[in-house]
Amino acid sequence: MSASSLLNIRPSRPSTSATPSSSSIIMSNRNSQVAIPPYQPPLLPLTAKEIQNLTALINARSGIAKVSDTIASAITVLGNATLELYPDPEEENEEKDKAMEDMEKLARELVDENKRALDMKETLETIVNAQKDALRNGDEPRESSAETGLSGRYESILATKKRNWDALSNADKYANSPEYLDFRRSFWEARNPEIPLPPPRSWFASGAQDDDGSDVEIAQEKQSYKCPLTLRPFENPVRSTICPHAFEKDAIENMIRNSRVQGVACPTPGCAKMLTLRVLKEDPVLKRKVIRALALEKRKRQIQEYESDDEGEAEEEASEKEEKETRPTRSSRRGQSEAGLRKIKAEKGTKKFKGSRRPVAVSSEEEGEGDDADAMDEEEG
Repeated sequence: MSASSLLNIRPSRPSTSATPSSSSIIMSNRNSQVAIPPYQPPLLPLTAKEIQNLTALINARSGIAKVSDTIASAITVLGNATLELYPDPEEENEEKDKAMEDMEKLARELVDENKRALDMKETLETIVNAQKDALRNGDEPRESSAETGLSGRYESILATKKRNWDALSNADKYANSPEYLDFRRSFWEARNPEIPLPPPRSWFASGAQDDDGSDVEIAQEKQSYKCPLTLRPFENPVRSTICPHAFEKDAIENMIRNSRVQGVACPTPGCAKMLTLRVLKEDPVLKRKVIRALALEKRKRQIQEYESDDEGEAEEEASEKEEKETRPTRSSRRGQSEAGLRKIKAEKGTKKFKGSRRPVAVSSEEEGEGDDADAMDEEEG
């Protein structure tokens, strides 16, 4: 007997013929195999208990939402792997480049799977909400065909969502995914640390070059490397997943824990987003940028100090050279000394004789004889 013939069986009138004994039924079952009918999806509306169970499944953190969180974490791990793969951005390695391409492709596939998980959750919510409304309005339960039953509606809605997703361009699929944006930040930082991250839609060949999101990305790249709360360079930065602002981990978490509502308004002026511990995420890209910026600043400072020392030594050498050039030599000093002595002696040897108005220079010997003569004249006088 086929499955279709089993579904078409109709109850008949009671028969007056003898009922077969139980032993004959057992023997008949042993000698024949009854075909099991295929699974038939439920066609009746959900009961209140079933609606309650599905609602719990939708809202449970261990359900579909957990799958989405796991996929997001996997994308984050991929991004961190790109940074570890290229600790030196100047390195050239074909195998590593191929690995980077594979990780980028895998990141897109994970975004696709995350979208499907979210679609499953949204579809269940749509069906459950419709069933709640039906019960609330007192609608009579009615049977449906396999195509329009609950299971059929679920599969149909999912298929429609998948077709719509597949029809989108890569820019529309991935440029608006927070998880993929974080991955691309890490992916770009690993190979181009000195160049700002381009606008998201420029990552894809079919994407437009100008996009409203480009300003957001550029603003993120121009951010300060100091925490707005501690006013010191970041040591362990965390970034908000609902706004593009980063803070020192301990500082922002202490603010949130000390709040009565376990949340604070974003401390960045002009941002009204509410920050909780759940929306904070470690930012390895920013941490790497800060470490490199501090190292570069230290190197520049050392170079300046070295150049300053060189300039001081050069000035000192120039001063010594100038002093040597202006300082007289020993022979010139000797000549100057002898000339000076002769001049002094000549001035001392100048003498006025009586009866003469002009001084007459005499030699030292004559000067001595003159002195003796004067002495004798004084004695005679």
